[in-house]
Amino acid sequence: FMRVFFLFIILIVCSTFALANQEVDSLIRVLENTMEGREEFDVQNNNRIIELKKLLNKKGISKNQQFFINNQLIDKYSKYTLDSAISYLQTNIRLAQDLQNQDLLYQTNIMMADIMATTGKYFDAVDILNKMDSNAIHKNLRISYYKALIKVYSEVSFHSPFTDFNQKYSSQAKVYTELLIPFLNLQSDDYLSILEKKYRDERNLNECQRINNQRLSKSEIDNRAFSLIAYERSLLYQLEGNEEERMKYLCLSAISDIMASNKDNASLTELALVLYKRGDLDRANKFIKFSFEDAAFFNSELRFKIISEVLPIINDAYQIKTEKQQSKLSILLMFSSGLLALL
Repeated sequence: FMRVFFLFIILIVCSTFALANQEVDSLIRVLENTMEGREEFDVQNNNRIIELKKLLNKKGISKNQQFFINNQLIDKYSKYTLDSAISYLQTNIRLAQDLQNQDLLYQTNIMMADIMATTGKYFDAVDILNKMDSNAIHKNLRISYYKALIKVYSEVSFHSPFTDFNQKYSSQAKVYTELLIPFLNLQSDDYLSILEKKYRDERNLNECQRINNQRLSKSEIDNRAFSLIAYERSLLYQLEGNEEERMKYLCLSAISDIMASNKDNASLTELALVLYKRGDLDRANKFIKFSFEDAAFFNSELRFKIISEVLPIINDAYQIKTEKQQSKLSILLMFSSGLLALL
């Protein structure tokens, strides 16, 4: 019921924006309501995990069947609880070795590298991928293999504080992108995301928006794909300097993250920063604390690092504001008490 309710509310709000360009505050209120429903969304996610675990406990289950059920659990855990995702990946590595199936082993190693890159363990990710014989990788795995390499080098480039390293790793990501393209369907989201990034890097923002519209139209708000695409739309408006539109899409991305029980998220932290700069310290503080709770649950060093750089700034500003308000209230109460005494 909760999922249907929030989808209905979001549809109404977005339609209103399209017709009347109302203030972003309306969508932020939807986000706040969605945040209050986090526990129910997590219960739904946990129930699906429980059902998959029941399948693993069935008698007579083969190692092949166990491997593919584990894959579904890895998919659920990969944005929910990092340690559990890694545990099931390690189990699948052992199963693939027992089955003497090189394709399954490569598939699992690629997934492990992808998660390592997401969480900031770049050297581990590169080490895993470099140990693989690229010539022996089956055609069906080439897409995920190149995507993992692109992610590693893009993340290193983005987070590197040194310009030379930034350019070096960015160039390496472009090399693997060129290797990936021949394997992609030109209508696939993988291809469209590459095209959108190309236009964004070239600052061809009209084409960037056109491609993003295509991608959004193929996705639903309560999944990871929508969260990412909406976040990338916010980057477009950031480049345009359109803060209202940027905030709308950060809101939509954050709502989608919560509904999908995606604990490894960036949108709410970004939104907290924007609100902090606009002086909305109450919401900024609420959102950054919510993000911190998700990061603690997911247990990613990278996400902790990013939030730890933001949280003290917002929290200190919020505390100063609160103390000033309390001081003003104390003075007002003292003044009121004095007037009553005179009467």
